[in-house]
Amino acid sequence: MKRQNKKIVILSPPFYSHFQPLKTLGKALKTLGARVTIACSTDFQKEIEDGGLDFYPLNINKNQNTGIAKNSKQDREEKKRLEEFFQATYEGPVKTLITQGDHRIRDMFSNPGELIDGIRLLNQKHQPDLMIVDQLSYGATLALVGLEIPFVTFCPPHPKTIESKGGGKGLTEFWSRVLEPSKREKHLLGQKQKEVNNKFAEAFKEVFTTHFPNSPVDTDFLDHPFSLTSPLGVFFNYPKFPNRSMKALAKGRDAYYSHYCFEPEALEGILKSQVEKEKKRKVLISFGTFLSVRKDVIEALIKGFISHKDSWHIYVATGGNEEFFKKFSPDQVTRAAFLPQKALLPYMDLVVHHGGANSFTETLYYGKPMMILPFSSDQFAIAYDAEKNHIGEVLDPNHLTMEKIHQAIEKLGAKEVQNSVQYWKEKSREKGPLMGARWIMDLL
Repeated sequence: MKRQNKKIVILSPPFYSHFQPLKTLGKALKTLGARVTIACSTDFQKEIEDGGLDFYPLNINKNQNTGIAKNSKQDREEKKRLEEFFQATYEGPVKTLITQGDHRIRDMFSNPGELIDGIRLLNQKHQPDLMIVDQLSYGATLALVGLEIPFVTFCPPHPKTIESKGGGKGLTEFWSRVLEPSKREKHLLGQKQKEVNNKFAEAFKEVFTTHFPNSPVDTDFLDHPFSLTSPLGVFFNYPKFPNRSMKALAKGRDAYYSHYCFEPEALEGILKSQVEKEKKRKVLISFGTFLSVRKDVIEALIKGFISHKDSWHIYVATGGNEEFFKKFSPDQVTRAAFLPQKALLPYMDLVVHHGGANSFTETLYYGKPMMILPFSSDQFAIAYDAEKNHIGEVLDPNHLTMEKIHQAIEKLGAKEVQNSVQYWKEKSREKGPLMGARWIMDLL
């Protein structure tokens, strides 16, 4: 069968940070001649169709984040959990991860029967050669396995999100120096992780055996739903670093590490003119779609850069908090609810972010030193990688001081960091979405 006759369906959750790299991969697959459909929430229909891809309505997750998490449509229970999550970030990594553990089953495994029926109907209508599924969409992966539909796993966060069957600690094994929990706290995390794994495995088994009682699939995988991936291969949206956070991943599976999975964007209009005229050093502060709610941390960072011995102009994505940041002069701070991050990055001297995978890979692609303030999920493991590979400085967002911010700025100017950032910039550009699309096509 010729490449242009291949039909590929991408199953995307309604999370902006996951949808964007999946859409980029879809466009790369289309470039190689595949017909690509993205099955997702209707919130993303226009963007999918504007990208020249086909759209199919399918709700994979109950909760969603279509731009700024706090402003996205959520039901009452989801809003409550979102507020619990935000409150937990003020109490530090351990409290946040435990709170996320308490939320995880309901977040990632809602309405499984409805989802199975939806994917079955989608498969019957489109009869694709392959589906691609977000690794965190556990219900969709269960459906694909049970329905015996060939698929590839797309892992958008840190690779260690895929847990080892050998009982490894996964994401909670990797900590930067300033954030490493105590032994007691690690024990609490381990207990919560075990509890979540056991409860999720029970739910996974019940759903699978109810909907697929005669499945020929080896049900051993039911004991390890967080490690379940495609037997064909795993697409990691992340660089492959030479440190222990990369070990024992996708064992026995074909794997592709896409050092980036986005489309560069050009800066335009008034913002471009302002950036090009700016004589000061430039820093971008961006905490993504969720964590811009932590305006206290963003404010401390702005004050830290304003008070630094060097002159800085600060570009800050404020989320829904524009009024709060009006106190800062536009001569010092350019602010907007949303800034075109990928378009701004080439002009920056330094980038401050939360350790999200997209922000991390985009910043690395443009070769900018980074200051990382992680709050949750895989951000701690990403911060660990940045620290180990000398491409970023990690700060505790809940214990910021002007001195710590100034020290981090100075360290990021060191020659060792500059050399390492340049090395990983060059490595990053060697492997991207088009090469990853070729890898997927070769699996067919």
